[in-house]
Amino acid sequence: MSPALAIGILAGGRGRRVGDADKGWLPRGDRAQIQWLLDRLDTGMRVRVVANRNLERYRSLVPEVVSDDDAFGPFAGPLGGLLRLLEDMPDSHVLSLPVDMGSVPAGLCARFATAVAADPEYCHVAVDADGPQPLVAAYPRQMARNARAALERGCRSVREWQAGLPVSELDFRPIRFGNLNTPADWVQ
Repeated sequence: MSPALAIGILAGGRGRRVGDADKGWLPRGDRAQIQWLLDRLDTGMRVRVVANRNLERYRSLVPEVVSDDDAFGPFAGPLGGLLRLLEDMPDSHVLSLPVDMGSVPAGLCARFATAVAADPEYCHVAVDADGPQPLVAAYPRQMARNARAALERGCRSVREWQAGLPVSELDFRPIRFGNLNTPADWVQ
């Protein structure tokens, strides 16, 4: 039986470079970024959003929304959000995606599902034209213990945390996922 893979959208950032806005709700064309992202996920997989504000707004689109405010406080960073997903999702594996992704290639979820089925004990990290993308990655739930231990040690870097995990890279080059981090990124 194949491992169950769910999608976890990381939407808990402070949005400092975009005027402290919740990037999931910034407009992208005729819709909010979160809706744009959801429209591009080519799957019937379970989707959960982890956020620290606008939870009810997110629930209007995705029934499963959790707060990343826990023992590590609000805005614990992407690693705090990943911990919440790994601890709270009932599925055996979670594919994390940042809410501010600029591009979602066709077949993204299917490629991760295939990788997870082939190597269920690994963390599978996407590599795009810019290199490894630590927030576009699939994890087995049992890595939650390791994530909690890293946060307890004061680690907030997903890249640093992944360095201690068994990692397999999924090559998506020449595609560039991009991140919408600044007002200029949103204009483009």
